[in-house]
Amino acid sequence: MLYYQFVNPEFNPPKFDELLASNCRKIAQLEKAKQAATAKMLKAKAEQKEKGLPGRAAQLHALISNGLFKKPKTARQAFARLNPGIPESAFGNYTEELTKITGTLSKGKFAKLLDKLEPKEKSTTVRFVVKAADQTGYGNPDSSINIAAEKERK
Repeated sequence: MLYYQFVNPEFNPPKFDELLASNCRKIAQLEKAKQAATAKMLKAKAEQKEKGLPGRAAQLHALISNGLFKKPKTARQAFARLNPGIPESAFGNYTEELTKITGTLSKGKFAKLLDKLEPKEKSTTVRFVVKAADQTGYGNPDSSINIAAEKERK
Protein backbone atom coordinates (compact mmCIF):
# COMPACT_ATOMS: atom_id res chain seq x y z
CA MET A 1 0.00 0.00 0.00
CA LEU A 2 1.14 3.48 -0.72
CA TYR A 3 1.36 6.35 1.71
CA TYR A 4 -1.21 8.49 -0.09
CA GLN A 5 -3.76 5.69 0.31
CA PHE A 6 -3.49 5.90 4.10
CA VAL A 7 -3.79 9.69 4.02
CA ASN A 8 -7.01 9.51 2.04
CA PRO A 9 -9.87 9.38 4.60
CA GLU A 10 -12.09 7.52 2.13
CA PHE A 11 -9.57 4.69 1.68
CA ASN A 12 -10.47 1.56 3.63
CA PRO A 13 -7.33 -0.49 4.24
CA PRO A 14 -7.75 -4.18 3.45
CA LYS A 15 -8.21 -6.68 6.26
CA PHE A 16 -5.36 -9.02 7.13
CA ASP A 17 -7.11 -11.90 5.29
CA GLU A 18 -7.23 -9.84 2.08
CA LEU A 19 -3.50 -8.99 1.99
CA LEU A 20 -1.13 -10.67 -0.44
CA ALA A 21 0.44 -13.90 0.82
CA SER A 22 3.94 -12.36 0.66
CA ASN A 23 2.80 -9.48 2.89
CA CYS A 24 1.22 -11.91 5.35
CA ARG A 25 4.46 -13.89 5.54
CA LYS A 26 6.49 -10.73 6.12
CA ILE A 27 4.12 -9.59 8.88
CA ALA A 28 4.34 -13.04 10.49
CA GLN A 29 8.17 -12.89 10.33
CA LEU A 30 8.19 -9.47 11.97
CA GLU A 31 5.83 -10.64 14.71
CA LYS A 32 7.99 -13.71 15.32
CA ALA A 33 11.15 -11.55 15.53
CA LYS A 34 9.40 -9.17 17.95
CA GLN A 35 8.34 -12.07 20.17
CA ALA A 36 11.88 -13.52 20.10
CA ALA A 37 13.37 -10.16 21.11
CA THR A 38 10.86 -9.82 23.96
CA ALA A 39 11.62 -13.34 25.17
CA LYS A 40 15.37 -12.65 25.03
CA MET A 41 14.93 -9.44 27.05
CA LEU A 42 12.75 -11.18 29.66
CA LYS A 43 15.26 -14.03 29.93
CA ALA A 44 18.12 -11.55 30.49
CA LYS A 45 16.07 -9.75 33.17
CA ALA A 46 15.29 -13.06 34.88
CA GLU A 47 18.99 -14.04 34.87
CA GLN A 48 19.91 -10.68 36.39
CA LYS A 49 17.25 -11.05 39.04
CA GLU A 50 18.45 -14.61 39.77
CA LYS A 51 21.98 -13.31 40.30
CA GLY A 52 20.62 -10.62 42.62
CA LEU A 53 21.56 -7.75 40.28
CA PRO A 54 19.16 -4.81 40.20
CA GLY A 55 17.85 -3.56 36.86
CA ARG A 56 18.89 -0.23 35.31
CA ALA A 57 15.79 1.60 36.58
CA ALA A 58 16.33 0.32 40.14
CA GLN A 59 19.97 1.42 40.01
CA LEU A 60 18.97 4.89 38.79
CA HIS A 61 16.27 5.20 41.47
CA ALA A 62 18.97 4.37 44.04
CA LEU A 63 21.14 7.17 42.63
CA ILE A 64 18.23 9.61 42.95
CA SER A 65 17.54 8.58 46.55
CA ASN A 66 21.28 8.89 47.33
CA GLY A 67 21.14 12.50 46.12
CA LEU A 68 23.24 12.26 42.93
CA PHE A 69 20.76 14.36 40.97
CA LYS A 70 20.39 17.14 43.54
CA LYS A 71 22.79 18.99 41.25
CA PRO A 72 22.47 18.62 37.46
CA LYS A 73 24.19 15.44 36.27
CA THR A 74 24.55 13.75 32.89
CA ALA A 75 23.92 10.11 31.99
CA ARG A 76 27.70 9.79 31.70
CA GLN A 77 28.11 10.85 35.33
CA ALA A 78 25.38 8.41 36.41
CA PHE A 79 27.13 5.62 34.46
CA ALA A 80 30.42 6.49 36.18
CA ARG A 81 28.73 6.23 39.59
CA LEU A 82 27.12 2.88 38.69
CA ASN A 83 30.37 1.46 37.26
CA PRO A 84 33.25 2.75 39.39
CA GLY A 85 35.64 0.09 38.02
CA ILE A 86 35.46 1.38 34.44
CA PRO A 87 37.93 4.20 33.66
CA GLU A 88 36.44 7.29 32.02
CA SER A 89 38.78 6.85 29.05
CA ALA A 90 36.96 3.58 28.23
CA PHE A 91 33.45 5.10 28.22
CA GLY A 92 33.54 5.19 24.40
CA ASN A 93 33.07 1.40 24.46
CA TYR A 94 29.82 1.80 26.40
CA THR A 95 27.90 4.26 24.20
CA GLU A 96 24.93 1.90 23.90
CA GLU A 97 24.56 1.66 27.68
CA LEU A 98 24.99 5.43 28.04
CA THR A 99 22.26 5.97 25.46
CA LYS A 100 19.97 3.57 27.33
CA ILE A 101 20.56 5.44 30.59
CA THR A 102 19.71 8.74 28.88
CA GLY A 103 16.53 7.20 27.43
CA THR A 104 15.52 5.71 30.77
CA LEU A 105 16.03 9.03 32.58
CA SER A 106 14.01 10.86 29.90
CA LYS A 107 10.81 8.86 30.16
CA GLY A 108 8.52 6.91 32.43
CA LYS A 109 8.61 7.57 36.15
CA PHE A 110 11.89 9.45 35.81
CA ALA A 111 10.21 12.25 33.85
CA LYS A 112 8.06 12.86 36.95
CA LEU A 113 11.10 12.87 39.24
CA LEU A 114 13.73 14.64 37.16
CA ASP A 115 13.83 17.79 35.05
CA LYS A 116 15.68 17.61 31.76
CA LEU A 117 17.99 20.61 31.44
CA GLU A 118 19.22 22.19 28.23
CA PRO A 119 22.88 21.47 27.44
CA LYS A 120 25.40 24.01 28.65
CA GLU A 121 27.02 26.31 26.09
CA LYS A 122 29.31 24.50 23.62
CA SER A 123 27.90 21.15 24.73
CA THR A 124 25.33 18.68 23.45
CA THR A 125 25.01 16.77 26.72
CA VAL A 126 21.61 16.81 28.38
CA ARG A 127 21.61 17.02 32.16
CA PHE A 128 19.05 15.83 34.68
CA VAL A 129 18.17 17.30 38.07
CA VAL A 130 15.57 16.43 40.71
CA LYS A 131 12.35 18.40 40.21
CA ALA A 132 12.01 21.13 42.77
CA ALA A 133 9.20 23.51 43.69
CA ASP A 134 11.50 26.54 43.67
CA GLN A 135 12.65 26.12 40.06
CA THR A 136 11.58 29.01 37.91
CA GLY A 137 11.60 29.76 34.22
CA TYR A 138 11.98 27.47 31.28
CA GLY A 139 15.06 27.43 29.06
CA ASN A 140 13.98 28.60 25.63
CA PRO A 141 10.36 29.86 25.48
CA ASP A 142 10.33 29.31 21.70
CA SER A 143 11.25 25.64 22.13
CA SER A 144 8.54 23.01 21.64
CA ILE A 145 10.22 20.89 24.34
CA ASN A 146 9.31 21.69 27.94
CA ILE A 147 12.77 22.00 29.47
CA ALA A 148 13.18 23.28 32.99
CA ALA A 149 15.69 25.95 33.89
CA GLU A 150 18.17 25.56 36.71
CA LYS A 151 17.39 27.06 40.09
CA GLU A 152 18.02 30.78 40.26
CA ARG A 153 20.91 31.67 42.51
CA LYS A 154 20.42 34.54 44.93
